[in-house]
Amino acid sequence: MKKSNLSVLIVVTAGMMIIISSCVTSIIDMEISDIEVIMRDSDGNAVETLLPDTEYEVDFRVTDAPGKVYKNPNYREFSIDRLSNLQLLQQARFTVTVKTEFESFHAPDRPAYGFRLAVKNNPYPVKFHSYDFDWRNYRSINYSGIDGEDGENGLSGANASGDSEDTVTGGSGEDGTDGTDGYNGQDVTLVIMKYIHDGNQRLLWYEPERDQLFLTGITSITIDTRGGDGGDGGSAGNGGRGADYVDEGTGTVIKKGVPGKYGDSGDGGDAGNGGDITLLAVDPQLFNYAEPRFQGGKGGNAGGSGRSYDIDGDVVGWGRRGRRGRDGRDGDLKYGTLSMSELQAYIRKIDRPGFDVNQVLN
Repeated sequence: MKKSNLSVLIVVTAGMMIIISSCVTSIIDMEISDIEVIMRDSDGNAVETLLPDTEYEVDFRVTDAPGKVYKNPNYREFSIDRLSNLQLLQQARFTVTVKTEFESFHAPDRPAYGFRLAVKNNPYPVKFHSYDFDWRNYRSINYSGIDGEDGENGLSGANASGDSEDTVTGGSGEDGTDGTDGYNGQDVTLVIMKYIHDGNQRLLWYEPERDQLFLTGITSITIDTRGGDGGDGGSAGNGGRGADYVDEGTGTVIKKGVPGKYGDSGDGGDAGNGGDITLLAVDPQLFNYAEPRFQGGKGGNAGGSGRSYDIDGDVVGWGRRGRRGRDGRDGDLKYGTLSMSELQAYIRKIDRPGFDVNQVLN
């Protein structure tokens, strides 16, 4: 007796669940001697210092009392809370993903990032895991627009079978879909000043319209308000080839092969415009630390054209080629010199744990 599709699906799903369950180790009832926490960047490298506005994966290695190390604990059995400048994006059996906050100012007497870790219903001691700020590699404050998504390619039509007079025409190729538009970069105003943080001289960047605060090393910082690029259009599908057929009564080859119609390609998405940048400081020399990037994005390319072929493989027709997306406009760049009283008016608005107006140098 043939099994129904539903029965097969149930059996396959149950088998997969057994395999998945066997790949993780429950640690709730385990006598735990140590938990190693490994923070990994997008390339899978272990890191000890973190960058703002960045996603990281967290790995765990659990050692039991006899000394056996488990590389596959059930991550759902961890309790992760008291996050400091972090957001918990995902906590699944095999994956824990966090993202650091967009702002980069942090109190000098506290860890820049961290979280509290415990094991649910397990006596293993609760521990706070902390991470320092990556001063060396923090080089960009990003207000750029997101790129558009590429369109999907159209499927090509099936070749004719030629089994009968009704099956000599190839199938039609599908149209490619349009790429989506890129997003505009955001307009930003940044007040630049020097600041003493934990005994070290740093650069402080304050965005007053959004009330955002950034702390960086004294180095060149890219201020990025570029527009997002448009997505490329999807390529069109080709028409399927036609086929001759053999008359079953006479055995004669009847040449009636007709190629299928080609599809049209998708348009490229329009690009986003670059955002305006306004830089303000008491000391104009501070402008030298800013590297503004405010260009408009590039329009997406049109997808490739579809075509039709005759029985011999020669091209006999082309589909419509979509248009290329429009490029975005560049933003504007402005500089303004502040008086000390104007700077004081800005910094009096800053309200952050650990921020001290007396540590502002200029």
